Amino acid sequence: MRTYRDKLVDGLLAAYAVTVVCGFAGGCVYATLLTGGWSLHHAESIPIGAIFGFAGVAALATAWIAAIAACVLALPLFAFLLGRGVASSTTYVAAGALLGGVLATIFAAAHSMAGFLVVPEFWFWLLIVIVSGLLSGTMFWVAAVRNPSTQ
Repeated sequence: MRTYRDKLVDGLLAAYAVTVVCGFAGGCVYATLLTGGWSLHHAESIPIGAIFGFAGVAALATAWIAAIAACVLALPLFAFLLGRGVASSTTYVAAGALLGGVLATIFAAAHSMAGFLVVPEFWFWLLIVIVSGLLSGTMFWVAAVRNPSTQ
């Protein structure tokens, strides 16, 4: 039987992993949309290696931000829910949406006060933050609560 700490660590690691994957996928989509598509043979399109390179940089930036957000925001919230014995998937998805919304609000406020990066591309990345919040809440629930090895 897994302990409370085991469940919390498993859930946070799963949520962290899916957040980094969202950053990589967002980087792929962004690079592809920015250049008008990709092709292995056409000279006017961006090479797939360049798309993956940009996505790797996006995933690396996401990893740093997600690590800080996991310690400051996700750990207390998910520890509270797990400690209270909440087992509803809806609650964990809503908690992930709350985390994504809070992080998107922090980014939007910081960027609008600084007066940079408030362009259509910035709104795309805010959408990625919110989607990764939803998915991280779902993955936390799958790894920490729903996992059959928790019995």
